[in-house]
Amino acid sequence: MERGIICAFFLLAFILQQPLFFLNLPRLSSMDQMMPGMDGIETAARIREISPRYKKTPIVALTANAINGADEMFYSQGFNDYLSKPVELTLMNRCLARWLL
Repeated sequence: MERGIICAFFLLAFILQQPLFFLNLPRLSSMDQMMPGMDGIETAARIREISPRYKKTPIVALTANAINGADEMFYSQGFNDYLSKPVELTLMNRCLARWLL
């Protein structure tokens, strides 16, 4: 089971390099805060605007910005959760279980 979750997570990370492609994957979105073209904060805002059905889609930020207060900044910008990079597998699994199970 753990291997399947890890594979699914990395598949999502690969697909989400194109920020709006994931709209066909409404159960969870995860994206880097610093993406080329449209950063994660702007993408999260657009997701929330597109359709009422996406207002409840969990969005998890991936960030190297793990300073104190970063969590509140992400929550206020429309993210439901965040993971610091490098991502620890136990924290990633806990996060995915929180939003997908």
